[in-house]
Amino acid sequence: MQRASAANSYFVPSTMAIVRKGDVLTVRATKFEKLDVPVNGALANGTRGEWSLRQGGESNLLAGSLRGGLASDYSDAEILGDKSKAIISKGDAAIEYKVTVFETDSTNYHHWTPESGKHYRILWSRSFSTPVK
Repeated sequence: MQRASAANSYFVPSTMAIVRKGDVLTVRATKFEKLDVPVNGALANGTRGEWSLRQGGESNLLAGSLRGGLASDYSDAEILGDKSKAIISKGDAAIEYKVTVFETDSTNYHHWTPESGKHYRILWSRSFSTPVK
């Protein structure tokens, strides 16, 4: 099977900041960069984002998103109440964001697992972090 590919351009976060207001920590992308990704028009594309807390040598997933298509609309992540108080009180913490762009032959539906496709392939991935102050 011959794979037809073309380049799609969209924007991905390149830096982030944490805004602290009371017991709420808001993590937001502050800068974006253009990304040209070769995509196969016969496969579905998607973006996975994962927010994690790195603290005391451990990493714990805080939130995640999985989107069909190559969306450039990244939302802020909010860490509320007791969870944010624990992060602030322990100190020495960083929030990490990992974004992955992929293609798959798995159909996009509720409870989608794109990795289950026979032709799942990561096109681009990056992780970056910022300290909690």
